[in-house]
Amino acid sequence: MMEQPFWSRWRIAIVTAALLYLIFWIGLRAWSSLTDQALAWWILPVLLSPIGLAVNALSRRTTAGQLRSFLRFAWRYKVFDEGYPSYRFVDLLRALEPLAAASIQAGSLEHAQPRPTLQTLLRDFTLIPPSASPQTRQCIGYEQHIFVPGEIYWCLQGPRWLAPTERVVIRLSTSMTGVGSSTRLEIAARTADQAAVLFRWIAETALAHSIFRGQFLEVRYFTYAPYGETDTYHITNEITVVFKPKPSVGAADIILDERISRVLRRNVFDTFEQRDCLAALGLPRKRALLFYGPPGTGKTHTCRHIHTLMPKVTSILVTGQSLVRMQEIGKFARQMHPCLVVIEDVDLVFTAREVNPYGTALGDLMDQLDGFTPDEDVLFLLTTNAIERVEEAIRDRPGRINQCLYFGLPSPELRRRYLIQYLRPYDISAVAVDHLVQQTEQASQAFLKEYVLRAVQIGAEDAGFRPSSPHTLKTAHFDAAFDELTGHGDPHGHAIMGFRGERRPG
Repeated sequence: MMEQPFWSRWRIAIVTAALLYLIFWIGLRAWSSLTDQALAWWILPVLLSPIGLAVNALSRRTTAGQLRSFLRFAWRYKVFDEGYPSYRFVDLLRALEPLAAASIQAGSLEHAQPRPTLQTLLRDFTLIPPSASPQTRQCIGYEQHIFVPGEIYWCLQGPRWLAPTERVVIRLSTSMTGVGSSTRLEIAARTADQAAVLFRWIAETALAHSIFRGQFLEVRYFTYAPYGETDTYHITNEITVVFKPKPSVGAADIILDERISRVLRRNVFDTFEQRDCLAALGLPRKRALLFYGPPGTGKTHTCRHIHTLMPKVTSILVTGQSLVRMQEIGKFARQMHPCLVVIEDVDLVFTAREVNPYGTALGDLMDQLDGFTPDEDVLFLLTTNAIERVEEAIRDRPGRINQCLYFGLPSPELRRRYLIQYLRPYDISAVAVDHLVQQTEQASQAFLKEYVLRAVQIGAEDAGFRPSSPHTLKTAHFDAAFDELTGHGDPHGHAIMGFRGERRPG
């Protein structure tokens, strides 16, 4: 009987299958760092090991494969993440650029198919081919935009604060969720300490060089219509920040009572310009002023004047529904300090607590007025047309409001200054300015402006819309404008645009 050789065909087949199974199993574990999840992962390699090896080779060309290949031993890495508001995406993206520049080795990848987490991308088996992420339009200033990827990965070796041999993967992504949009920053690192160092450095750099610093901003709610339901809008718990054109109300464009000018200089301008000296004296840097008075008396115009004279200070305008999100707004102001926060028409939300349907919002505002530390340079300017409606705990609490500043109807001298300023471009040699001052007794600044504009239009009509240069005005033009603005038998007509005086008989 002939003796069979040791390496018979069936033995070679068994050994080959076993080696293929072992190679594929080790490669699969090293590549995707899978744990024992299903029996199929142990049986299929035996039957499909040649196909599995081919798939494994092809998958290394995908985004996930490249990330695993860069990390070398992906199962050793943990993924840490932090969430940010959607408007912080550009700040974080710009902070990652110097971090990459300071690394020994750096590269970036984009992924067109967003994954729920970086952990999923590093662990799951995927064959999605690499492709560029769709570019999203991001605002970086008033009427200034750039296009950036919605999802980007940074592969860094030896980044700042870590050893030269350390490798990390950082993922920055923005996405729309059921409650709005959000920005997510994830870091794959070997230890939590390494991730914490990078998170801290990125956050500090993003704030120091934020696109919002020194800008004039408005805080709004983010609204969207899901599934094309244009008649149904959802309001999220997240604020959005909108760039506004910077105001231009210089000293020559505003007339203020000397009392108001003195208070503004001491409580606003000196607070920012001399903050180091005031801090050395133990004075807090946080200030809060409440502007109150009839409509049209210059409260908003004064706020815009303050914006103009402090171009390096970040200004935040809060109106409408955004008033109920003071907690988020206060956090944003802290991050952007030195900061000026203007809260208009506070009586619409922050009324007396006994009749206030926004009790939570009222508590948030009081917490923000109380909660700033002495070294946080934040100035609150609140405005109202009805101070009697404002909650007493706000208007009558010195620790929250440093001063209530009354903006009343202008005196005769101020009315004269207003009229001369508005009439500067025109020929008023035939105008009795004293008559205009007397005629507009108890008129607001807003009325005076409309009064002059209407007289200019009447004068142009009187000249056949062929006015001279400079345009000539007469006292009769102002009498006609006054009659048109306050007449026609309307009991409220004489109060239009803030005119509070009694109508004199013709």
